Amino acid sequence: MTDKMYLIAKQIKLIDWGMVFLGAKGLPSGKLSASDVSDFACQKLANSDEVRGELLTAISEVAFCTDITEEIIDYLYSICQQKRIDVNVSYRKWRFLSLSDLMTELPDDYVYGLLKLNEFWMVWGESVGCPNIAQGVGNDISPAEYYNDEQFSLTVKRHQEWLKKEGEKLIKMHNNIL
Repeated sequence: MTDKMYLIAKQIKLIDWGMVFLGAKGLPSGKLSASDVSDFACQKLANSDEVRGELLTAISEVAFCTDITEEIIDYLYSICQQKRIDVNVSYRKWRFLSLSDLMTELPDDYVYGLLKLNEFWMVWGESVGCPNIAQGVGNDISPAEYYNDEQFSLTVKRHQEWLKKEGEKLIKMHNNIL
C-alpha cells in the first residue's frame, strides 16, 4: 500500500525527503522499497547542481542503496536535518494519502465502515482537528446512536471535508518549502 501511495504523492508532486525517510523507516501502511528510495535520491542528484559536501555524500549513498539498512536510514535522517525538513509535515502527508486511499475502499456497511475509520485513527494517531469521533471515547454516545447509517454518512462527510482542507494545507506548505 505504501508504494501505491508513494506513486500518488509523486504524481501530485508532494514527495519530500521527510516522506522518503519515514517511508524507509516504515509506516502503519508499510515500507517504501529500496528502489523507490534510490530513485528519489538519483532524481535529486540529477536535478541539483548546488548539492555539495556532506549532503552530496549522503544523497549519493542513498542513491546507490539496494537495501534499506540502518546506515541508509541515518543518511536519510541527516539529509532531512541538513535540508531542515519538518518530518511532522511529512508524516501528515503520508496520513493524508493513507486516509484518501482508505476512503475509496471503505465498506458500505456502517458498522464495518465506522470500525475501519476508528482503526485508522488508532494506528495513525489522532490529532487536533481530527474528523473522527469514536463511540464512548471522550463522549457518552451510545452504541445505538453511533452505529447507524446516519452517523456513518456524517462521519464520512466529515472525513471528506477534512481531507479536502488537509490536502490544501499540505500542498501549500509543500510549495512554500520549495
